[in-house]
Amino acid sequence: MVDEGVVKEMEKSQDYHIAKAIEHLQKCGADTRKYLADFVAALCNVPKEKMLANTHVACCAHARYLYWYAYRYMTNESYEKIAKRSSEDEHRYTQSAIATGVNKMSGMIEKEPLWSKRWFVLKRIIKLHSNDEDKINSSIVIQVPKEIKDRISITIKEK
Repeated sequence: MVDEGVVKEMEKSQDYHIAKAIEHLQKCGADTRKYLADFVAALCNVPKEKMLANTHVACCAHARYLYWYAYRYMTNESYEKIAKRSSEDEHRYTQSAIATGVNKMSGMIEKEPLWSKRWFVLKRIIKLHSNDEDKINSSIVIQVPKEIKDRISITIKEK
């Protein structure tokens, strides 16, 4: 488990990282991947080059999983496309590696407070950056008991 002191210290330094990330993402235009990778590396306190390399050091691998998880969330691209985009000359990733990383990060976010907090911050940055709401997966699920489903009306208003 993660020490509470580590989480609190991370929260103090996040204001700086958030401000820098917003500044980078607003400037970025076409190269969103580069700035997203910069921010994830800073948020996870690992060098970006090691995060994107095929290293098995846990902190770098976990940061890479968070990067893939965020990139998938942001673009909704297939694992195959993410693998092509995140592979470099020396480092090739397969779609199964991306899927495994995204799946592992999903479980880590659910179970570990540190990764949950990092994902919360990263998701906020992605939403602040996105001018095109179609890029963000937006859905709502409403569960209605069978006995009253015919008596409910749902109206969706656009802003």
